[in-house]
Parts: sequence; C-alpha cells; structure tokens
Amino acid sequence: MNAHEGIGNKLFEGAVRACEQCAAMNELPERLALEVGIQYEALASIWHQQHALATRRCAHIHRDKASTEYRKAYERGENILQIAERIKFSPVLLARLLLEVILQLPRKSVGDFIKNPQKIPDCVLRQQIEVCIQIDGHYGPRHDQTRHDIGIEYEKRLNQYLDRLAVPFEDEDDLRKRGLAKTPDVLLSIPLGYLFNDNTIRVINWIDSKALFATPHTYHTEHRQQLLGYVNRLGPGAVIYWFGFLDDLQTLDDDILLLSAWPHDGFLFWPDGHPVLLPNGTDAPPQTTTNRQQQTEQR
Repeated sequence: MNAHEGIGNKLFEGAVRACEQCAAMNELPERLALEVGIQYEALASIWHQQHALATRRCAHIHRDKASTEYRKAYERGENILQIAERIKFSPVLLARLLLEVILQLPRKSVGDFIKNPQKIPDCVLRQQIEVCIQIDGHYGPRHDQTRHDIGIEYEKRLNQYLDRLAVPFEDEDDLRKRGLAKTPDVLLSIPLGYLFNDNTIRVINWIDSKALFATPHTYHTEHRQQLLGYVNRLGPGAVIYWFGFLDDLQTLDDDILLLSAWPHDGFLFWPDGHPVLLPNGTDAPPQTTTNRQQQTEQR
C-alpha cells in the first residue's frame, strides 16, 4: 500500500466493532488485530479514541454522583476500582473525582496527587489510587507518558528521514526561535512535490507528525482546523498519521496531504523534477519502537 492510501470504510467499521467489544478491557488483546486485519498500533489507537469519546459523553453524570453515591460506596468499604468496574468508568478518572471530594481539593490540584500519589495522606486511599493508576489502560500518568514518548519518537523519525535525504528544513524549535507560534513539526526550506499514481502532483511546504490513527472524529474535531491554519500561513503541506487513516479523509482538503508512512522512492520530487532519494551508502532510518512495545515495556 502506498503512503497516501488509507484503509477503507469496511475495514474501519470492523475495527470499530472489535474495539467496542473490548470497551471494558484495560488492555487490547494482540490477537484482535490479526482477526480484524489491521496493524496492532492502528487498532490500539482507534480503541483509545473510541474509549475517550465514550468517556467524555458520560463524564458529567459521574461527576454529579461522585460526592454522593460514589463517596458513600467508598465509605461503606467498596474500593475505587470495584466502583469503577461496576459503573463502567475509567478507574483513574473516578479516582480524580473521589480525591477532589474526599480531600476537598481544588480541581486544578487533583492532577498533582495523581502524578504523585505519595502525597495522599490517607494510606488506604493512596493504595487504592495507586492500583487505579496501574491498571487503567487509557488514563493516568503511565498512559500519558507513553503517548508523549511515542509522539516524540515519531517526530525524531521524521527528522531522520529528512536529514538522510538531505532535505533542508526547520523544526519546531527553530521556528519558535523565529517567533512563530502554532507551528507544524517541520517547515521545509525547499518545497517538495508528491506524485500520485495518476501523475498529479501535490506540493508539500510543511509536514506534521501524528503518532495515531486518524478517525473521522479526531480529524474533524482535533486536527483539521490546526492543519488548515498551517495551510493559511505556510501553503499546502502534509500530515503523517503513522498508524494510518480512513481513506475518505484524503479527499477533504486539496492542500492537506495525508500519509501513513514516509513515501517510497519515486513519490517525492525536488522542484527541478529530480526524485528525492537516499544518497548512495546511506541507510534508511532505524525502525521505531511501536506503541505496543512501549506499553509492554512500561507494564
């Protein structure tokens, strides 16, 4: 499959159904990706996004019940993880709500206690919070750090490709030094052309790196306006969704090229029409640690 090709609706819908079957799990079974026919990292990304969407829809209900029903359940001896499993809600998010209520904390300070549970004075409460942090596969410091590390790793991978292809560029740090805000991960010093199978060419002035799968909801609500902002200021560009994207999204914006990987030789061209190729004797960038591998290492 070429880098500009996403997955079809039928495969995506199958992935969504598989994720819905695992909605209550704290870890996605590896075998599921083989059954669906999609890479594990893509399926895990869809799973996390579906879970986050479902959680946002019901979060206000659980917040309203935290100071009454859930606090009383905790005081009767039901531990926080048991309550979370019973109400089908994130253990870490429930822990945040109960911390705020039990310790009478300002909402803004709750996150510090989640990141540093040793600060919780009540040892029973602290131990239960620690269990929630350890077991929650979607929220909490462990998941946040994993997601951050993966994002940084794929940004470095993008820079490695450009360096080894001798493509001049400025990264986010360079652009901030110039006083630019809300910048893409890479601004190319020389625009490149991307050749499609029908011999049409799209111009790339900038590239953004996103270590996730682009679902329609994520693309429309979280990324599209950001990317269109880059287009307005810098011209047409590309975004690499390293774990894939729904193919229908490719046709939405002519000035935003969606890619699922670094393009194969013969797809990128310099302004003079010559292909962008690795110099002789230069190796391709090393394989990046996968989302699944990093999650396994942190467990």
